[in-house]
Amino acid sequence: MELFLLILKITGITLLIIAGLLILIVLAVLFVPIRYGAYSIRKAGVSPFCARLNVHWFLHIVGLYISYDDGLSYVLKIFGIPVKKSGGSSDEGSGKDKKRKRAKKKNAGKRKAGHLKEKDTETVENEPEALKQEPAAAEAIPETEVQEAEAVPATEVQEAEAVPETEVQEAEAVFETEVKEAEAAEAVETAEGTASPTVEAAEEIASAAAETEKAVFSEADVTEAEAAEKEESAGAEEGKASFLSRLSDFYKRLSGMAVALKEKLVAIIRVPERLINDLNVYIDFLSDENTKEQLSNIYSETKKLLGHIKPVKYDIYLLTGNEDPYVTGSILAVLAIISPVFGRALRVEPCFDRNITEFEAEFRGRVVVFTVLLILYRVFYHKGFKEMKARYMELSVR
Repeated sequence: MELFLLILKITGITLLIIAGLLILIVLAVLFVPIRYGAYSIRKAGVSPFCARLNVHWFLHIVGLYISYDDGLSYVLKIFGIPVKKSGGSSDEGSGKDKKRKRAKKKNAGKRKAGHLKEKDTETVENEPEALKQEPAAAEAIPETEVQEAEAVPATEVQEAEAVPETEVQEAEAVFETEVKEAEAAEAVETAEGTASPTVEAAEEIASAAAETEKAVFSEADVTEAEAAEKEESAGAEEGKASFLSRLSDFYKRLSGMAVALKEKLVAIIRVPERLINDLNVYIDFLSDENTKEQLSNIYSETKKLLGHIKPVKYDIYLLTGNEDPYVTGSILAVLAIISPVFGRALRVEPCFDRNITEFEAEFRGRVVVFTVLLILYRVFYHKGFKEMKARYMELSVR
């Protein structure tokens, strides 16, 4: 039993410690201020513009360091250890980059040396094989010459055998042509002997054929003329129909254009009316008592937020001038209007004999998270804010 109570006591103490640590962390986040400091300088002819911004929290446990000097760089540190940084942000990072580059160069040199050694060994191994291949090539040359010499007589024998075959074929073709000519001559002689009795019949047949041709051609001319007349009449009817259809299409297009033009003119005429109506709606929205109350609350809380965020300490030194005294006087007049905002922290030194602009500025301030959250709560959870938001959303939907 005592052991069980001891275990419960230990677990309870550990849970209390964890809960206490969580509460301490939450309270630290809410009430420990986030401090920031900024420094910027510009010297004519000596150094270009450079700036520094340091943001840290809770004794530099978390810190963000931003700098601009021929390029933007930043470093995020937790307990002094860089967690995230950009190129050229710290000396440590640059030293590590140099070491990495040197290691890469050494590795590249070793790889090149190994590659050259491999090439040398390959050439030494390949030399005996090349020497072995040379005698084989020398032995192959005579064999090819012998084959060519044997191939020449065979081709000559084939040509000699082909010549008599072509001569025999030509003689056979001449004999066949002579036989055909003799047969044709005999056929002509027999035709001349039998043609005399049938001359009159052939003339009668020819005259009858001529008459039938004339009749056929006359009928064909009549049918062609009728077809041409029908085509002309059909073409005229089609032309009339196409003209009427085109005229109806043109009328429809013209009427559609007139309707569209009328709608556009009506819309253009109604634009000023719509603008006036919308303006009256927004005027009614702004003149509402609830809206006035919410806007005044937002203005006052925003003013408090800016007053909380603004730098607590700042020092500004400005050296400015121009060769023209009028320009220098105009600049000083503008600065005189702004000077009450900064008070004695703003120091201005005029220069009337040269063109110059130099400055040096330093800012320091702090931001408490609890104060920012409290201001936002007062704005978004104020009485009537949700009603104003809903009404504004209705107006934007219109």
